[in-house]
Amino acid sequence: MTMQHVDPWVALAVLELNRTGTAGRRLSEGTLFTTKAELITAVDAWVANEADARATYGAIGDWGTGELTDMRGVVCACTSSWCVSNVPECRAAMQSFNADINGWDVSRVTTFRWMFAYSVFNQPLISWDTSRV
Repeated sequence: MTMQHVDPWVALAVLELNRTGTAGRRLSEGTLFTTKAELITAVDAWVANEADARATYGAIGDWGTGELTDMRGVVCACTSSWCVSNVPECRAAMQSFNADINGWDVSRVTTFRWMFAYSVFNQPLISWDTSRV
């Protein structure tokens, strides 16, 4: 039998496949989101109950978002019926969203339109690669 070189990044992905969260694959610290809908659900959960969301998805700053290309309305596109159907309540809920998401990989994102609508978000995003927007 011959030994073959295994890329450490590929091996990491394979080792982590057995750690599944509610959305996407569960990584060592956060969740890898493969759809915007999954991320919206997680943000909604974070706003509703940070401790429960952290237990389910990991720390928000560690969430894997590198597969996403559309972040339009992510922070205010809540999935709860009270949020979708009632814009003033969405505004009220988003008043509390100010999490550190500087570590999110947004290098493939092409639109951030309305991402932070109604939020009081005021955190640095200096690490974000927005070259495709």
